[in-house]
Amino acid sequence: MTAAHRLPAPTTRVRLILPLVLGVVVLAGACGGDDRAAPGPLVANDPRSSYAGGLRVNVGEIYSFSDVLLHNRGDGPLRITGVTLVSPQHIELVGSAIGVTPGSKYPSGARGFPPPYPFALEPAVGAEIPPTGKSTHETILILGLRADQDGISSLSGIVVTYQDAVGSNHELLIRYAVSLCAPRAYFKRHLRACKLLPAAESPSV
Repeated sequence: MTAAHRLPAPTTRVRLILPLVLGVVVLAGACGGDDRAAPGPLVANDPRSSYAGGLRVNVGEIYSFSDVLLHNRGDGPLRITGVTLVSPQHIELVGSAIGVTPGSKYPSGARGFPPPYPFALEPAVGAEIPPTGKSTHETILILGLRADQDGISSLSGIVVTYQDAVGSNHELLIRYAVSLCAPRAYFKRHLRACKLLPAAESPSV
């Protein structure tokens, strides 16, 4: 899938020495109806990292990424109408799902989609997100991704489109950098090339 959105380069960078490092920064609110400047009630978490690391994979293998938490700051339910990738380079969105968790964290990089999490999942498109309010539960967005060719595959963000309780359309633009490095055997011998790919240097379309 492709998306025409472009994201500005991040202003901060946090380097974490982990096998898989992902970055998520909320960049924009939503836009609805004819007033595209109006912010919408859906927001995402901000772990204050904009550094993209790499996951060693083989072409065609599917992995699940579960770093984005969604919050409905409105008074009524929101219905997701679409999930697309920003600036995808040789990477495919196999599917997207949401689930409600009791605040626990589930690491990205689980093989397969949907992942074997101990809570119910449903397709993201068409799902409703109730108002967050004082709830102690989190709505988690899960992406199933796979590389479609050898080399470094990447994306630099996600666009979530949704409809509010009165029928107005909005979109949420999220910076979320992921790199998939294939084939696994090659990048096992060239670990630095895979791990140290900053989000700001990911290719754009």
